[in-house]
Amino acid sequence: MTDYTGDAEALFRDFARRHSFAIEKVDEPNVELLMRVPPQPGLSFELTLGFKQR
Repeated sequence: MTDYTGDAEALFRDFARRHSFAIEKVDEPNVELLMRVPPQPGLSFELTLGFKQR
């Protein structure tokens, strides 16, 4: 199986950069990639971005 975790992280980080948002990587068992964009100027709610391969 091909591992797309690096591609997903790059996509999430690019999204945050384009919108000038801070982004945090979160460690979570059984999830390949979990990132959080907390509330901040321009964003009144938290976004959670996750990636799990089958």
